[in-house]
Amino acid sequence: AAAVIAVLMDHYVSFSIRDVVNQFHGLYRSVAGVGIGKDPETLFKELWEFLVVRLRGRLEEEGIRYDVVEAAAHGSDDPSRVRILAKALHGVVDEGWMRGVIKTADRVGRLSANAKSGQFQESTLVQTEEKNLHTLFLDVSERVQGAVRTSDFARALKELSRLTEPVEIYFDKVMVMHEDPKLRENRLGMLKRLAELFRSVADLPRIVLQKDTPAEVRAG
Repeated sequence: AAAVIAVLMDHYVSFSIRDVVNQFHGLYRSVAGVGIGKDPETLFKELWEFLVVRLRGRLEEEGIRYDVVEAAAHGSDDPSRVRILAKALHGVVDEGWMRGVIKTADRVGRLSANAKSGQFQESTLVQTEEKNLHTLFLDVSERVQGAVRTSDFARALKELSRLTEPVEIYFDKVMVMHEDPKLRENRLGMLKRLAELFRSVADLPRIVLQKDTPAEVRAG
């Protein structure tokens, strides 16, 4: 398995492990005439967990932190994507703006866990701060998706950093858990969409932030 991962990563061969498992599962059933005994999703999870252990070892040999690898690997099924993303994260993880991205991803992720869905109505956004955040979200989302499609994860992360200050202002000015259930669910729905945008790049809250330096504490 380690040799397979090495070849895939060295040549940046991109493919979905989940798709391979699904095709193999169907082929085995049609040829052998019997089932494997495990559903495709269970097989995929077991194989991916096995591969990630070896993938993690390879990336740690390249000097990439364990938590950064975890953030890159979670939710993925493509070893080459994980490597490219992990290297991009590794290059910026200690930058001040990236700390803001990680903290923002964690904050919106935790609060939006209470959302019933990621659905919300633009017409129900009543405060200036939430309207501004929604407008920015639409622009950032489009740019992030474009960067991810070309595996330009450094650019995707930089685009996400544009949300840091507006999200902070949003939380300062907008009562998310409003007593009006319509407003509350709408605001949670928008936060869930924000959380999904962050997760479309990486599971950023898995990255362990180092303690703030004295300069960073004073700046805060």
